[in-house]
Amino acid sequence: MTEILTLTKLIILYMLDSANHSLSKSQIFSFIIDNEYTNYFTLMQASTELSEAGFVKLKSSKNSTYFNITDEGRGTLNSFADRISVGIKEDIANYFKDNLVETKSPLTIETNYYRAGRGGYVAELIAKEKNTELINLKINMPTEEAVSAMCKNFEERNEDIYNLLIDNLL
Repeated sequence: MTEILTLTKLIILYMLDSANHSLSKSQIFSFIIDNEYTNYFTLMQASTELSEAGFVKLKSSKNSTYFNITDEGRGTLNSFADRISVGIKEDIANYFKDNLVETKSPLTIETNYYRAGRGGYVAELIAKEKNTELINLKINMPTEEAVSAMCKNFEERNEDIYNLLIDNLL
């Protein structure tokens, strides 16, 4: 039972990490139950434990619940991804393809800073997917140390920053 619960958690994390956006509870549950990886009760337990541990973030919208992977969840997945068989990973890829779930494509992060005309510095933070700019921020700060830190933090946590902006702007 413990192995099935662990595998179920890893499948959820892998699905969330592979998708280009949030996945609904129904998408995750349909995939796992339809492929008979586990039963509904184990799946409920796995999703609850992932949320309580801070590995996934849940967001309710209208009549649906959406899952997002957190940095902690991604770290756990990276440590244990080898426990997910190639067959399961292929099933997930096929499910995404068949259900038109957009998967992550390479993300390009560009950071730069320069001295502003009236003193201070400007940090320029850009995230691109393929050739499309997802975000382009210019932020004025008083010191070079501050803009340098912003650039470094954006490179390390761009996805969290992007999600935070979207969550607060929508």
